Amino acid sequence: MKAVFGSYILRVDGVALAQAAGSNGAQRPVLNDTTDLPLQNVIDIAGGPNFGCAVVADRSVYCWRTAAAGNTYGQLGNGATDTNGALYRATKVLTAAGTALTNVKAMAIADYPGASVAAPCATTVDGNLYCWGRVTWTVNNGTALNSPYAQAITTNGTIALSGVVQAATNGRDSCVIRTGSSGNEVWCWGRNTANTLGLGDTTNRQYPVKVSGVTNPSKVIVGSTTNYDMSCALEGTGVRCWGQNSFGTIGIGNTTTPIISPTPVLENATTALSQIVDISPGDGNMCSLRSNGTLWCWGSGYQNFAANYGVTNVVALGWADDPRFLTSDGVYHLGSITRAPNCGPL
Repeated sequence: MKAVFGSYILRVDGVALAQAAGSNGAQRPVLNDTTDLPLQNVIDIAGGPNFGCAVVADRSVYCWRTAAAGNTYGQLGNGATDTNGALYRATKVLTAAGTALTNVKAMAIADYPGASVAAPCATTVDGNLYCWGRVTWTVNNGTALNSPYAQAITTNGTIALSGVVQAATNGRDSCVIRTGSSGNEVWCWGRNTANTLGLGDTTNRQYPVKVSGVTNPSKVIVGSTTNYDMSCALEGTGVRCWGQNSFGTIGIGNTTTPIISPTPVLENATTALSQIVDISPGDGNMCSLRSNGTLWCWGSGYQNFAANYGVTNVVALGWADDPRFLTSDGVYHLGSITRAPNCGPL
């Protein structure tokens, strides 16, 4: 096994498998709708309710439905909206009829349980961001808008957002890491109901705004679902979070809410969490991967501060609910359940 992306695992041959929950959860390949063969050369994957998307080696993007409603808003980005169709059959994302989205390096992080994401996004090699589907908040400041084609995110309605290193969205709030004059910066926009944007207020933002209080971040995530809206950034080897904290989602040792600006996550409620190399969201919770291969989680279902989940030799982290992760022996874990990948013909 090569990597884990939320509810998907990636084999070393570049084939993606959707992993259902549970001890008997099925592993299902994503098929190329043109060739009827497994989608090849996958390098990055993101999902949402009823759909998934992947970047492949030629820098194009393919999306597929996992349930009938997977293209109700144009989440497949293939120029159509519909309420039924074949499942796990991937088609190319387009920017216009007959024109494929190209030069893509990664999907925006969006795959976690309970997420209402219906607007997948992708970053390009040259630092732009494209989104499609239900772009009500990613593009249109809350006025209902669906787009079956990928649209460029802008800074003012005209000028394309540039310098994007990495992106995350929950369909209502979005954040990116951008290159700045003295290091990476966090920029956010969207609904902002629970101070999710980290700007000190709950005012909607149609266009990206720089978030203060985060120094040279390497990754940003945006949590999801009612009462759980929050954001976090990996800063050096520590983590800062902000937004809704009713269930200890910010990891500061209490449930005071909201937290209006980026605040360090605490370890065992005493000192700042450190030695972190990756973070991943869940449904009202977060998990982080330490450099020694241990998981530290907080929020709903955990403590209101980061605590050791009790596993070792973790090499890749998926989502945080009954955390999905990969260990150095190649085994995929769904909490206490272990699964080996389907390594045979598909």
